[in-house]
Amino acid sequence: MHSSISVRAETDEAGSCPGKMSHKGVKCGWSHFKKPALAIFIGGLLFGTGTALSLLYFTQVGNVPYLVGPIFLSVGLMFLVTGLVWVPVIKQKMKSVFKQMKMKSSPHVSAFSY
Repeated sequence: MHSSISVRAETDEAGSCPGKMSHKGVKCGWSHFKKPALAIFIGGLLFGTGTALSLLYFTQVGNVPYLVGPIFLSVGLMFLVTGLVWVPVIKQKMKSVFKQMKMKSSPHVSAFSY
């Protein structure tokens, strides 16, 4: 009885932790969103930094070079938009893979019954 509890805990832990394999050998759903989440986070940081540096330059409060703010702003926006577009693409891909797996596992019904 004690061994069945530990097996259940291992499969529950593997199913809930991103990046680990579940008991069926399929990756957990959230592990697919690591890279887009990282791109969104980095993009937000760069975009915020670019906004702050641009505001410092245009208000002439600090000694900020001219192109530093807009470069950070544009690169951050690129990362942010890429991450935001990546999420629906991954969701659509996961749906299509699930449909393919479902079609392969379902028994085929023959038109000719004997």
